[in-house]
Amino acid sequence: MKIPLDTSRPLWELHLLDLKTVDTEAVAVLKIHHSLGDGMSIMSLLLACMRKTSNPDELPSLPTASSRLTAGSRSTSRLWWLVKTIWTAVMLILNTVCDALELSLTRLFFKDTKTPIKGDFL
Repeated sequence: MKIPLDTSRPLWELHLLDLKTVDTEAVAVLKIHHSLGDGMSIMSLLLACMRKTSNPDELPSLPTASSRLTAGSRSTSRLWWLVKTIWTAVMLILNTVCDALELSLTRLFFKDTKTPIKGDFL
């Protein structure tokens, strides 16, 4: 992904990798230039174009992670979720306070220079 797309060719690349997994026979890697669409619109388009070979009438879906958690790992994941939630809340509050302080200090102590466009009346 670090190599830029060649602009003399179409603005997409498709690579089919012969990697067999439990659910698939191969893996496709699609590299698309952002001018063709944003991530959500491209993913919506691709999902609308894909059908399962086992049931072509069924709507496409993304695979979900299997939930093979034991009782010990389930409590650990809940604890980890709680720690992440608290950390996110603390960082949100800290960033909000810092931004409000920076705005207040900027309004109080920094003034724009007088320019012909701004004028003296402000």
